[in-house]
Amino acid sequence: MANRAGRTPRIIRLSQVPSYASACSGLWLRFLFYSMKAGKMNVTDRLVRIFCSIDDPRTMKRFMKEIFTASEFDDISKRWKVLEMLERGHSQRDIASKLGMSLCKITRGSKVLKTGGSVSKRILDERITRR
Repeated sequence: MANRAGRTPRIIRLSQVPSYASACSGLWLRFLFYSMKAGKMNVTDRLVRIFCSIDDPRTMKRFMKEIFTASEFDDISKRWKVLEMLERGHSQRDIASKLGMSLCKITRGSKVLKTGGSVSKRILDERITRR
């Protein structure tokens, strides 16, 4: 079956998927099937693959601090904190005052958690279940 560009997609056997992909295999496989264009990946896809390949938290933190500015790293951390606080039942106004963020960003986080099939929601639920 040909894709929109008229090319037949490559078939990748599970034995070809690197073992490190098990932590994010759904994302990894989805990105492989939808992002490959004539054997080349765009920059975003390559970056996703790099993130998936890092299995050590210290290495990941160092990598993120190398490619993001301190402000960008702080923004990403705050956005995750918003999701955690929303999941724990904090009100949006409470989060806004505690983190000094706009209600727009917090509302976006709330919508993400309410979206069916949200990866963020699944990750938060798994973390809560492990405790």
